[in-house]
Amino acid sequence: MINVVIQGINHRPGFWPVFVLLLVAVTVPAAGVLWFMNQAMSNQRLAIQQKLENAYRDQLVTLRNKLQEDWNNALRTLQSAGNRAEASSAFAKLVSAGVVDSIVFRDQNGEVLYPVTYYRPVSPVLGENYKWNEAQKLEYQENDPAGAARLYGELGNVISETDAQALQAQARCLVKAGKTKEAIEILTVKLSKPRYRDAVDGNGRLVVPDSQLHALKLMIRDGMPATSGVFRRIAERLLERLNDYTEPAIPIAQRLFIAGELQKLFLEAGEIGNLAGEALAGKYLEAEIEENTTGKLLVSPDMENTWRWTSPDYSYTALLTHDSIISRWNDCITDNITLSGVKVDLRYPGRKGSLPTAVTTTPVGHMFPDWVLALYVDDDSALTLAASRQKVVYAFVAILIIVAMFAVSLLTARYVRRQMKLTRLKNDFVATVSHELKTPLTSIRVLTDTLLDDDMQVTEQARKYLYLIAKENTRLSRLIDNFLSFSRMERGKSTFDMSEVRVQDVISDALQAADRFISDDCSVELEVDDDLPMIAGDKDALVTLFINLLENAVKYSRYEKAITVCAFAGDGNVIIAVSDKGIGMTKRKMKKIFDPFTQVDSTLSRIVGGAGLGLSIVRFIVDAHKGSINVESKVGQGSVFTVTLPICVK
Repeated sequence: MINVVIQGINHRPGFWPVFVLLLVAVTVPAAGVLWFMNQAMSNQRLAIQQKLENAYRDQLVTLRNKLQEDWNNALRTLQSAGNRAEASSAFAKLVSAGVVDSIVFRDQNGEVLYPVTYYRPVSPVLGENYKWNEAQKLEYQENDPAGAARLYGELGNVISETDAQALQAQARCLVKAGKTKEAIEILTVKLSKPRYRDAVDGNGRLVVPDSQLHALKLMIRDGMPATSGVFRRIAERLLERLNDYTEPAIPIAQRLFIAGELQKLFLEAGEIGNLAGEALAGKYLEAEIEENTTGKLLVSPDMENTWRWTSPDYSYTALLTHDSIISRWNDCITDNITLSGVKVDLRYPGRKGSLPTAVTTTPVGHMFPDWVLALYVDDDSALTLAASRQKVVYAFVAILIIVAMFAVSLLTARYVRRQMKLTRLKNDFVATVSHELKTPLTSIRVLTDTLLDDDMQVTEQARKYLYLIAKENTRLSRLIDNFLSFSRMERGKSTFDMSEVRVQDVISDALQAADRFISDDCSVELEVDDDLPMIAGDKDALVTLFINLLENAVKYSRYEKAITVCAFAGDGNVIIAVSDKGIGMTKRKMKKIFDPFTQVDSTLSRIVGGAGLGLSIVRFIVDAHKGSINVESKVGQGSVFTVTLPICVK
């Protein structure tokens, strides 16, 4: 047995919610007044700024022209250096001079001239040579590096076009065979001949730089110090090649890899070539950005903070990083400011951090959309003083308005509080009177029932009047019960004793109690499952709930009085539906049907009685039991009220 007392739901708002609403009603307009005051002060400041703007506009125009001149000079330099025949040298010249951060040259067919990712080997395919295949077999399948080295050596002596690759493979096998010194001699002496300078391996990489790096690693592995003369000579030779941009230049990936490895082995290498420009170009080529726009500076969506400029004939694409543009132009601005007491700031999309308020601004130009030059003064005391005077006036007016609003709100709050007290007194008065009326009505009902049940001789007319008295007494008692229930709901005094309840018992008790107002011409059909689970609830309250639903169905059934009560279980709930074939209601009425003092048909209500409290009490009881109630209705076809209550969980 579950013995829990649940306090009723308080539907009557207290004074504090009303006070909070009044406070919000005052605070929002007050905030609006402050906002308008702030806007007015800002406008005043803008008016003063407008006067200063005319004095400083020429300075910004001069700086803008300087920036455009700087960019035009860079474009002229690019156009003069755009020689496809010397692409690698032009790359080194432009990047080293700081004209661009990187640049990609293309031929007339759109193929990249520099920086290249690899070179296509021009020598015959080694895989078609018998000795090469035999050497490969000895090296990788039969694990005979010495024999493979011998065959690689013979191959190099037979086919001159593949000498470099054969010597490189021979050195590799000698290392595997433990003959490191012989391998180093091949890598540093034989492959140092001028005829091998431009040799390319099967992967499109230059053979000599890879061989020199391999030799340095072998020297370190064999214990040779990096300060030795042999090591330094090979390292300096490799460093010289890395800084050499004559054709054919080292491919991007190979140059970046060798440079990184050399800096680890040879600490004196320092900064090597234009590696940052090479890396930027490599990233651009990997992104495979389509060159479909010329003569316009764009932000690439695939390379964050990188800008590009493609020539009209697609012969080159210049790459500039966001930071380099900003640094370059900030220096130009600093060198060309002629007015004292002012600063000019370069502002661009995505700039972070707080920025001072600008007196005036001007766009940098169509080449750099959304970039502006902003001018502001170092000492804006005069501007601040002029604006502060007007600020005092605006603040004084705003304070007066806000004080007046709060005063009116306090008076309104006092009036509302008084009205709420009067409403509470009226509610208490109705409850008291209803309670006092209930006692005599109970006595009248008992006396009337006694007279009707007595065998004494009563005329037919008197018996008819007694039945009418009993009927009206029952209706008045139901009305008073509803008033009392509504009063308890409003005052938050309703309580429910929750226990396990059988739905069949609730429906049976409700029908038995409703027998007083269900006439003989009204049929009631029951469709209640026998194995309904128990629910947790207050039995008396649930009986009252269904009495009100039955009374509502009887009251609004005019011609065909047929009521159906269905009860079944589903989805962890017990569902009870009370349907009738009465007058029905519109969708608009259905939205308000559960509100207090709401009636579907006021004309019919004057005939059958009622104050419109029954369904509001029904909803209150359903909510207290954590259930739900829905209504479906059509005008002239009747209504169905469906109550869903959760099953008792043990």
